[in-house]
Amino acid sequence: IIVLLVLFRISNFKTVSNGTWKLLEETTFRKQTLLSEKFQSYKTLVSSLAFAYSDDFSPENSDILSPLEDMEANTGFDYIRFIDKSGMSHTSKGAEADCSDRPYFIRGMKGETGVCDVQNSRLNGESMIGFFSPVVHNGENIGVLVGFISQKNLSFLLESEIFGLNVDAFIVTK
Repeated sequence: IIVLLVLFRISNFKTVSNGTWKLLEETTFRKQTLLSEKFQSYKTLVSSLAFAYSDDFSPENSDILSPLEDMEANTGFDYIRFIDKSGMSHTSKGAEADCSDRPYFIRGMKGETGVCDVQNSRLNGESMIGFFSPVVHNGENIGVLVGFISQKNLSFLLESEIFGLNVDAFIVTK
């Protein structure tokens, strides 16, 4: 009887372990699909916002901040920044920082739309994921619009549980 119980326990352990790994694989795949769709949605949104921002932009209009404030209030982004062609980042609250060396600025000025990670924001010190798109006015690239999701809100997207236990999830960049 003891031998049968040991064999049953070993067999049961293998079955439960295999089931747990399959559940973990399925959860990982679903989380990856969710994040891919969410990130694509944010890229599309920032591209649309950049297009709308370029329509409202005029060199003689010095109020480039109020549209940013409206965008932050009405989108899923925590922060929206406009980086002018000199590389100066402008916030909806009027703060500025030189971001001319940031990859999202360099790529955005080349006409790219994409996703970037910021380990330490020069404006608030946070770690964030940014979604950027060029702002084009009269056929000229006049800057880059960047929508940021803060780490705390990104953590919400990464939360997972299996059998009531928290699972660590990470976004890995190249």
